Amino acid sequence: MPEKITPDLLIERKVDHAIEGGERVPRWGWPTPRSYNGATGEERIAGWKKVAVARNLDLLPRSVKCEVCRVRDANGSHTEIYHRCMTTKPICRSCHFKVHKRFQKPERWLAFIETMPAADWVYALLTRELSRAEMLKVARAPDVFAALQMMKL
Repeated sequence: MPEKITPDLLIERKVDHAIEGGERVPRWGWPTPRSYNGATGEERIAGWKKVAVARNLDLLPRSVKCEVCRVRDANGSHTEIYHRCMTTKPICRSCHFKVHKRFQKPERWLAFIETMPAADWVYALLTRELSRAEMLKVARAPDVFAALQMMKL
C-alpha cells in the first residue's frame, strides 16, 4: 500500500527538493534559540529556514490575520512541532509572545484563549513542554494538533 503523505509533509518534500536544486536558503541572524517542545535550537533554526523557503516559493498560504486573536495582522508564524515545520500557523507578535509564555503561566494562557475567537489548533496547545520522545511521537501522527489534543485527555 502506498504511503499516505499529509499536505504539510508534501510541502516539506518540495522545499527539500528546491533546496537540493539550489534554492536560496535565508541566513539565520540571531543567537541560537533554546530548545522548544523537544526540538533543539538548531532544529528550530532549520525549521525556520524551511518555512522561509516555502513562503518564498508560495507553498504556504499567507494569512492576513492572526489565528489566535483574529484582529491583528499576522506578522509572523508559530511552529509547535519543529519536526513538522510546515504546520506553522500565522500569528501576530503579541499572541506569539503569549503562546511561548504559556508554559510559565498556564492559568493566564487558558484564561486568555477563553476570550479569543481562535482557530482550533490554538486549543490543542499544551500548557507544558513536550519531551523529545513525546514530540517525536506527535510528529509521526497524521495531524499533529489532533495528536496534541489527545495528550490532554
